[in-house]
Amino acid sequence: MRALIADKQDLFRQSLKIVLSEVVSTPITIFEAGCAKSFLASLRKEKISLILLGTNICFKEIAEKCEYEQIRLYQPHTPVLLIEDQRHPQSNQTPDCYPVEGVIHKTFAISSYKKAISQLLSGGRYFPSQAQTVSSIIPKENGELSKLTPRQREVLTLLAQGKSNKAIAEILNLSEGTVKVRVTAIFRVFSVRNRTQAMLLAQKMIK
Repeated sequence: MRALIADKQDLFRQSLKIVLSEVVSTPITIFEAGCAKSFLASLRKEKISLILLGTNICFKEIAEKCEYEQIRLYQPHTPVLLIEDQRHPQSNQTPDCYPVEGVIHKTFAISSYKKAISQLLSGGRYFPSQAQTVSSIIPKENGELSKLTPRQREVLTLLAQGKSNKAIAEILNLSEGTVKVRVTAIFRVFSVRNRTQAMLLAQKMIK
């Protein structure tokens, strides 16, 4: 199997590689793209079995085809899982409104990613209920997590995705100052000194 992972965040691409290795039992060759230029270069050069495409990699939003014609020009039969960085208006549309085989939000649980990848590789499609929320990703009963408020768990989940305070504020409709306060509280609960330590810890907790 040959997969192409396209997303600007290094840490998120690494996380997707781990998820793929847990879903696919056969040997995997993974190509990575951190920008639109490298993404298009891989499309033209390599034969790909699955494309995991973050919306932050695109020249334009998916509603404007997001270079989708380029994907189909060079990879006519390759399934594409679009990974939304934030909620977009098209999220409330039917699957037929998307020019891809699957759509998932970046903050969904790892189990959702595994299900989406499995369905696309088997020839299916994946358009989950938008009722899934950030707060459902990390279970409340997971050790020290019981000491966090629901909002702090949401922030921790987004930290695991490598989000900045500004990005977290936009997603959760909070001020950056409020996010900073919650991040500081998370550091204190888990006895970590920086975002990297908190990020790695959060990734281990996500199921």
